[in-house]
Formats: sequence, structure tokens, C-alpha cells
Amino acid sequence: MISRGYSREQRRALNVIWNAAADYQLDPPFMAFCRDGSGDFYLNTIIGLTYKWMDTEALDAFFEEIGRDRNRDEYDDLLWLGIEACIYRKEIGQRPILERMRHEHAEHFFREKQTMSKQQMMLQSMLTFNQQEVRWADVTGRHRPLLSAREQRLCEALDFPGELDTPALIGRMRGVLTEFFRYRAGREDGREAVDARPLMPAASFLKHLMHREKFKADHLVVRRGAESLDSRFARRQKHNLMERHQSEDTAADLKYVEAMTGTCILPEQELHRLEAKLCTGGDSSCRLWITKGHRPDLQEAGGLLKAADREAIRDAQRQEEKNRAYYHEHGGEIAHNIRLLAANFETLFTSFARPEPEAARRGVLRSEAAYRLAAVHDPKVFWRAGEAMDPQISIELLLDASASRMHTQEIIAAQSRILAEALHICRIPVQVISFRSLRGCTVLQILKGYDEKKTDRIMQYYTGGWNRDSLALRTAAELMRRQEIQSSGMEERRKILIVLTDAGPNDTLQIASEKEGFFKEEYEGEAAVRETRDAVRELKEEGICTAAIFYGSTTNMENLHTIYGKEYVRIHQLSQIATGMTELLQMTLREMLHSAS
Repeated sequence: MISRGYSREQRRALNVIWNAAADYQLDPPFMAFCRDGSGDFYLNTIIGLTYKWMDTEALDAFFEEIGRDRNRDEYDDLLWLGIEACIYRKEIGQRPILERMRHEHAEHFFREKQTMSKQQMMLQSMLTFNQQEVRWADVTGRHRPLLSAREQRLCEALDFPGELDTPALIGRMRGVLTEFFRYRAGREDGREAVDARPLMPAASFLKHLMHREKFKADHLVVRRGAESLDSRFARRQKHNLMERHQSEDTAADLKYVEAMTGTCILPEQELHRLEAKLCTGGDSSCRLWITKGHRPDLQEAGGLLKAADREAIRDAQRQEEKNRAYYHEHGGEIAHNIRLLAANFETLFTSFARPEPEAARRGVLRSEAAYRLAAVHDPKVFWRAGEAMDPQISIELLLDASASRMHTQEIIAAQSRILAEALHICRIPVQVISFRSLRGCTVLQILKGYDEKKTDRIMQYYTGGWNRDSLALRTAAELMRRQEIQSSGMEERRKILIVLTDAGPNDTLQIASEKEGFFKEEYEGEAAVRETRDAVRELKEEGICTAAIFYGSTTNMENLHTIYGKEYVRIHQLSQIATGMTELLQMTLREMLHSAS
């Protein structure tokens, strides 16, 4: 049985897959969900039947191969269209109910299409969407949408026959990708394979100069308007040599970071002490920057910022407006989620709650207020147990704000504000921090402090840069220790750190090592996951419960499990936040009780 922390809808989807596959030990890399977050019964049945009819190890290897391409999401969708046609034809003789299930799925597709907003349509790959529309139009007897000649040929190519076995199906799909997308196995991020011929001396020298020029091009890039940034930068897990940060001008880098992200709120000496404590091991080459986002005047930056940098700052400001517009547009759904979450939290926290003290005429003397008895004749200088209950828990939300999250900025801002509002209603101290990495500096922006009642500044969330998750986690935990105690003025609370992540740590500054060598490990892939996993383990050993809300690609699920163990929940839609967060917090509190005992 799988031990991962699936939500209720995910478990339902998993049961459908298990039933179709007749194998209850499967851990499928794919599940299908509707836009409202509910499991797609028909497509999950197809996924399960794929395990019955196909060599799934070979299929997984092919999915992994195309997953290295920048168009992987599009390829995944098209491949599943081909698989669906093939598996349906294989199984329909043994399972006639599939015809009805397929028709109901197709009708649901067109109902969802009618309710899709313009923004949701813009985030679709129109090529794959048109192919899906043709498929389900044929099933329901509707008229096909108008297609180009190329799209019509692609539609016919994706109508896989039921006679295909696994090698034939993979071969056919490889042919489709080669013919229609110029796909070449082995290329990465959509780039053609590099010519293996040796460079001439002059060319090699020129390439070296170009690399050095690119080394210092570690700029903050923010999504502009409704356009999407380069999808390669948003999705890939690796960066190339030209993006590696090797600047030796630390002062200039910090001035750039300050101009782009805001003034540091810590005095210089305190910041250095924090770096000495946290920037160790693999992060020893890094710097830290703690801000609330208040930038100095752009004019003061002088020639430090280029036109693109100034535009990025304006894009960040425009993103705040988009976040607010999205929050108001979904106001009814958001208010419902806040109320539901607050009610769920109240129930969960009951076992942890203790009566909050209140001023009284008798009880335990408040030494700091004893003077009031004689000075102003105030007899309420004692503490006694009040009616209000305090669960003695504090929560910190840590938001990945790297460029890989650019397509979900409004959703992440809304999710975070929903959580903060619900926790505030339950009188749980909450702090919200976003993080990104820029020019070797991990920047944490406090969007809401423990001592702030309003959650409005969370709408300032925007994405850009890279993400060094290991250092961000350790720094967030240190800020939690310091600021929570300073803000509450009460005894130390049990601490919970919840990370909103896509489980893809990636930074341009290499992992520091005590061993001297020419080749150093890049902070990417397995190495970055390992560093982040170690940071999470350290925090848990120190008594800080660490969990994750996952909103990202299925390809990162293994990273998620490696880093956070079973303490995570996956959320596909805004409507799932109440259920998912309740289950995650219930799991975290259970773990907290277990560790305490």
C-alpha cells in the first residue's frame, strides 16, 4: 500500500486506477482530474487499463524521454490521446460499459469548455486542446472544429488502432512527434543536438568569451502581462553553463538585489551573523537578504539597472494588480474556503488548545502590572484562565517565488491568503514569506509578519529568479524562531513550516564543497533534491514540523516524496485548498503528537 499523503480525491482516483489494473500495489505517475478537482472516472480507468495491456516500464521510460523536452506537457497530452484510442479498442469487447463512460466523459469536456475563462483558454496548448475537442466531438456526434491540414493529419495519426502492442505504440508516437514536431530523442529543452565536431581555436576562444559574458546575466525576470515567459525557463530542471553565477563583485550583486527586491530589514552585522550560522556546507558560497519588498527609488540606483530590470520591477507591480483582480473575481469561492477552513481548523486544534490567560482581580500576580494597583487603583493585576482557547501553535507559510511558478502566481497568492485568513480567525499566529534566489543571494520577502493582522500584502507575491530551497528552509525556520518569540511575548510555541512548492529546487550557484576540484556539483536535479531533503530532516530533528503543499508537474512527484516523506498534499484547483490543507494539517498535528510522546 502506498504511504504518500494523497488527498481524498486523489485516493478516489487511485482506487479507480487500481480497480481497472487489478493491482492494488501500483504507484502510478499519472492521475486524471477535472477542472473542479474531482477525479476523472473514465480517464483514470484508461490509466489503470494501460497497466493491464501495456508494458508500463517501457511506457514510463518513453514518458521520461519526452519529459526532457521543453514541450513535454504537450507531448504527454498527445500521447495519452493515442493511448486512450488504443486501450479503448482493446478493452471494449470485454467491458462494454466503456462506451457509455467515454460518451459521458466527452459530454463533460464540452460542459467544461463552456465555463472556461479567457485566461484559462490562454494557458491551454491550443494544438492539444483542438485535438481533444475533435476526439470528443466524434464520440458525441458533434461537428468537428475547423482544423488546418496539418492538424487534420495529426488527428488521424493519433487515432491509434487497438492492435498495437507497447513497442508498436511507442514507435508510432515517436513517428508522430518526429513528423509534426521535429522531435529528436536525446535533445533537452527543445534544443537540437550539439554538433560534435571540434571547435576551431578562434571559435573556442569566442565561445569562452561569450560564456563569461553570460555568467553575470543572472537577472530577475518576471512574467509580463498575460504573456507567458519562455516555457523552457519555467519548466526545466537544469540550467546550462552560460547561466552559472560566478560573479566576484559581491557589493555590486547586493546593490542589484536590493534595487530589484527591496531594502534589507536586518542591520548589516546581524545579517552577517545570520549568514555565518546558515550559509554553511553546500550553501557556504551563498548570501542572504531579508526584505519586506520596499525598494529604494529607481533613480537612486543610477546606472545599475538596465531597461529590462526596470521593466521587471514594473511587471512585479502589475502582477500585484493581477493577484488582487483574481482574488476579487473568485471572492465567493474564496470566502467559502476561508469559512470552511476556519471551521475545520477549530476542530483540529481542539486537542492542542489551552485557556488563554486574561486580566482578573485574583489569580497569578502579573509582576509587570503590579504598580497599577497603587498608581491607578486597578485591581486587575492578576492572570486567570479565560474562556478563549489558544492551541499554542505557530505556522509559517513559505512560498516558492522562482520563475518556475510564473503560470500560477494568482492562484498561489490566493491560496496563501486563504490560509492566512483562516488561521487568523482561529487565533493562530501565522507568517507568510516568499523566497527566490538571485545572483547567488537567497532572498526572503516577508509578506505578512506574525504581528500583522491584515493579509493584504500577500498580494505582492510575484515570481522571478531561481530557488535554493535548502537555504530558504533553514532561513525561514530561523526567522520563525526569532520573530515568533519576539511577536508573541509568550512561551515558545510548537512550530509548523508549510512550503508551497513544485518540488524543483534549482539555483545557478554551485554546491560548495570542501574538496578542491574543477568540476563542482550544480544545484539542480538529484543533488538539489538531496540538499533540500537534508534541510527538511534537520528542521524536523529540531522540532519544527515541515510539510508541503504541492502544485506542480507530476514529473516532480518523486522529488516531493524524497524531500518531504509523506507530509505533503497535492492540490490541483483552488477549490481543493480547504480539503487538502485540512488533511495536511491533520497529518502534521498527528505527527507532532507522535513525536512529543
